[in-house]
Amino acid sequence: MAKKSAPPGHTVTPFPTVRTGVVDFMIMGKKKHNVHGFGEMDVTEPRKIIRNYKERTGTTLSFTGYIVYCLAKAVGENKHMHAIRKRGKVFLFDDVDIGMIVEEWIDGKQAPMPFRILSANTKTFSDIQTLIRNAQQGKHDAETIRRRAIAMKILKLPRWLRVIIYQWLRRNPHSIKKYFGTVGVTAVGMFATGSGWAIPISSPSLTVTLGTVVKKPGIIDNEIQIREYLNITFTVDHEVIDGSPAARFIAQLQDAISSARGLEDYR
Repeated sequence: MAKKSAPPGHTVTPFPTVRTGVVDFMIMGKKKHNVHGFGEMDVTEPRKIIRNYKERTGTTLSFTGYIVYCLAKAVGENKHMHAIRKRGKVFLFDDVDIGMIVEEWIDGKQAPMPFRILSANTKTFSDIQTLIRNAQQGKHDAETIRRRAIAMKILKLPRWLRVIIYQWLRRNPHSIKKYFGTVGVTAVGMFATGSGWAIPISSPSLTVTLGTVVKKPGIIDNEIQIREYLNITFTVDHEVIDGSPAARFIAQLQDAISSARGLEDYR
């Protein structure tokens, strides 16, 4: 019997191995009792500093890196925001390990790859920016390279076996922190225009999704001014994070960002 030829008008490509990890991550995230909050943060001052610094020096500072810097500091001062529950106990960690996706150049093509910033709350903005830029260029330390190689091997296993491995890794909060991080950041808005928010499917107790930056009127000192606002989504695990503490954390984060805290050396 002759083999049937594929219908014309389409192309079939292999499903990227790294995308298998994204699917697994979302399946885990759907089991969480997450609550989403949408907001806007005034980023006029830090973006002004970033623009002025580029005009003076020709160097572009990372806006995403700055938001990550402020977020890490705020979570470090509000440890309950990245707490992890295990049965009748809640684990509060001193170090804030941030997991995010960066686009790396691999074999001449850009590919989204997972990346972690360990102890981000102890690092300066410059430290975080350098780590992100290095990751985008595929520059990693030996430990990161080793773990990534192991992860790619796991992703090639059958799903039933991957589930067993994930369950083993997530058997206690220390393993979760070590292999997945405690806070998630996604910057989908950095590649979009217009005004918009995103709702993630996430596994960490706290995930911050950066939307678009838009210009619109704001009131400063009782005067109407054109300001820049970052659309931002906060996703929290309601099992360990309540509304009032989350609101106070967000207010603290807004104050840090709007005042351009940490950018004093770049003014």
